Amino acid sequence: MIRYLVHILVCSMLFIACHKSERQDSVSSSKVEIQLQDSIAYAGSVIQLTLIAEKQGSGDLLFTGAWGTKAKAITLDKGQNHLTLPETWTKWSGKASLRFVIGSAISEPAKLTILPQSAVDPMEVYTGPKTIWNNRKQSSMIVSVPRDSMDNIVDPETILDQQFKYPEGVQFSHKAPTKHLIGATEFMSFKSSGDIFIGSSGKGTHAGEQKVEVVPSWPAELVIEIVDHVPYADNRHFAAVRTKPLVDEIGNQIPDGTLVQFNISTQEGSYSMYRAYTIDGVASTMIKNPSYSTLWKVNASIGNVLSSNTIKLFFDSPLKAIKYTFDREKNQLTVGPLVSYLGQYISDGTVVYASFNDVFKQKGTESGFAVFDLDKLGLDKAMIDLKILVADKEIKAKINLSNE
Repeated sequence: MIRYLVHILVCSMLFIACHKSERQDSVSSSKVEIQLQDSIAYAGSVIQLTLIAEKQGSGDLLFTGAWGTKAKAITLDKGQNHLTLPETWTKWSGKASLRFVIGSAISEPAKLTILPQSAVDPMEVYTGPKTIWNNRKQSSMIVSVPRDSMDNIVDPETILDQQFKYPEGVQFSHKAPTKHLIGATEFMSFKSSGDIFIGSSGKGTHAGEQKVEVVPSWPAELVIEIVDHVPYADNRHFAAVRTKPLVDEIGNQIPDGTLVQFNISTQEGSYSMYRAYTIDGVASTMIKNPSYSTLWKVNASIGNVLSSNTIKLFFDSPLKAIKYTFDREKNQLTVGPLVSYLGQYISDGTVVYASFNDVFKQKGTESGFAVFDLDKLGLDKAMIDLKILVADKEIKAKINLSNE
């Protein structure tokens, strides 16, 4: 039994050795050599190569480049076989290799370096931030990405010429080498506000004009003033308030559209807010007069950065007194003459509020008077509790409608 097992083991080993020898003979007999006309080529070019086969056979040509592997089935004749690689295989720049697979044999790799073509127009370019503060407080950057017609990044030795023209009229250029696939230059603002224009070009390629806006920084101070103010509690008038011209620390006018908030507080404890945007460095607002005597305080702010001085708006009563007469024959109540702060009749349209017991009426003045026709009120009592309110003044009285 043991002899039988030994016999089987010896036969198996001999079979494996013979099979291995046959496989090695097959690889050796299927050897293919790849010869390139040139080991360096430009992207998109046609590659000429020669395959030298020891015998006739079929296999696959493998091209491994920067973006993957391509394969082409080929039947070889014994000896030299001349082939041309399509330009689509060499589209991407970088290191590449070619191998031929026939049966279980793989040829030695033929190495190829694919270089990018020259950059083409237009050059890809990015600039930002697009708005920066003046006086060297912020910087921006231009980034150029030169590419060839196959969309490859160009030779890392490419030098880009980047031109800068500042609002002050200063112009200079900077040579930016292409590093890590891009050519980048960081630049600062100067004192003046305005536009910085930038151009970027290289050998055979140009980028579109770029622009970065230089704006003044925050105003150096915020001061408000009264332009016009009628100091009476007459809500047909407005108080005009504005900022003084807003400039930064070196005298540049701040940009139009800067938001200024006007804050109003009253002696009664209420608050209100008006918003305005700067035009030519000035923000202004119109504040409607109240209809009652009071004192208002106004200040302004820009964000949480600046607060202004505080101004006061006084509003006195527009009336000296309320006068009225009652005509029993016509059963009419005439309120007036209502005289204003300058001795003239109060403005037409001023509202007069009157209550007769529980009946409320209002009339607009005309030439300093307001007339109420009591016959139309349907009053059922002879004694009337009268209350008259004009602006911030009020009087109370009793009227006897009977003739007794």
